[in-house]
Amino acid sequence: MNVNRKKIVIYGGGKFGFNAIQKLKAQYNLIIIDIEPNCYIAERFKLKPESIDSVLDQIQKINSQNKYRTQTSMFFILGAESVLLQAINLFFPLYIVPSAPVHVMANLTQQYLSERYPLVEMNHTKFLMDLSKKPENLFQFTSDKPEVYFSYAAWDEICPEHCIGPKKYCIHHKRHKPITISDFIDNIISKKQILHFRSQQLNAGVGGISVNTIKENFLKLEAILQENQSNRFANLYIATSCNCHGVISRFQIEINEC
Repeated sequence: MNVNRKKIVIYGGGKFGFNAIQKLKAQYNLIIIDIEPNCYIAERFKLKPESIDSVLDQIQKINSQNKYRTQTSMFFILGAESVLLQAINLFFPLYIVPSAPVHVMANLTQQYLSERYPLVEMNHTKFLMDLSKKPENLFQFTSDKPEVYFSYAAWDEICPEHCIGPKKYCIHHKRHKPITISDFIDNIISKKQILHFRSQQLNAGVGGISVNTIKENFLKLEAILQENQSNRFANLYIATSCNCHGVISRFQIEINEC
């Protein structure tokens, strides 16, 4: 295994993150980020949290030696979305695997905006959208935040860890899928109003957001701010989705300065 192989950041050190490690460790160097020093992954792999600078130094030394290893290169960093942003900029990972129990991409976008434009406010607002054309087999759930979740699995149904996310038919829940949730989201929201983070299947049961997709959406956010600067307000939807599941958050942005 070449230490110069590609990197993936797993954001969330719980059981979903652990499943991602099991599926990806043979192919990628892995960087795990979690706010809890004794999270599930840390305990299972006996990992101690390290600073982001320490991890960067280790990776640079390993790469400079240009040697092969038989063990998985895995690092654990303590932190939240601000550390995730740093990791994207410092480690140049291919993908981010969002395995924390929050809408990671929405939180990451808020963090990006607060760091780049401290005077621009981004607040959750009521979800307003006509969902009458939603396919019958597509379930819709809400939370205490202005977010809507979509899934081809019912509330009490559990998807298997080895699912490959088929497009047209769920062989586990025996359910037809007339449209992928990613395509459904693209159909119900204007592309001018949404940052859509489409997940890619990295392995059975594991999806990741390409860092290129993240950067493209951040550039789109910059354009939205510039286009609406004279109005001072802009409505923004942020979605993360795959073939089978998705979440949409709605925000109002108050543009005080760009």
